[in-house]
Amino acid sequence: VAPQIAMTNKDGHFSIEGVRPGQHNVFVGAEHSPLSKVEIINISENAPQAFTQFTINQFGTASVFINVVKPPSSLDKEYKKMRVSAERLNSEPKFILSVGVNENGVAQFNALPPGRFAFTVYGGGYNRTHYTATVITSKNSDIKIDISKR
Repeated sequence: VAPQIAMTNKDGHFSIEGVRPGQHNVFVGAEHSPLSKVEIINISENAPQAFTQFTINQFGTASVFINVVKPPSSLDKEYKKMRVSAERLNSEPKFILSVGVNENGVAQFNALPPGRFAFTVYGGGYNRTHYTATVITSKNSDIKIDISKR
C-alpha cells in the first residue's frame, strides 16, 4: 500500500481524504525517521473518520564542521562526495537523517529533535568517522569532526 501524505495547516491540523477501510498506522515525519510514535487508527464503512493527536518537541539545529587531516590541494571537490548522517541514540521512534557537505566543509542540520546523536561523516574515500553530541531545543550545536583518507 502506498503511503498517503498530508501537510498540517497553520494550526497544526491535517486531514487525509479517501482512506480505505481498515487499520492504518499514522505518524508525523518521514517513514524512515518519524518524529512521533505511531498511532493506529481504524476506518470502517460505519465509522469513516478517525481522529488522533500528536505532540512534537521543538527542534534544535546542528552544524557539523569537517576538518580533513592532511588535506589535498583542493577540498571543494572532496566535500561534494561526502555526507553526514545524524542518528538519535536510544530513542523510540528511531530518527536518522543524512545531508550533504557544502563547499566549505559544513553539513547543516536545520531541524533535529532534541537528544543525543551519533554524527557520522562518510564518502569520498575517507574513513567513516563518528562523533557523539547532544542537540538541544532551540539551540545550534557546533560539532567538529576530524577525518582522514583510507
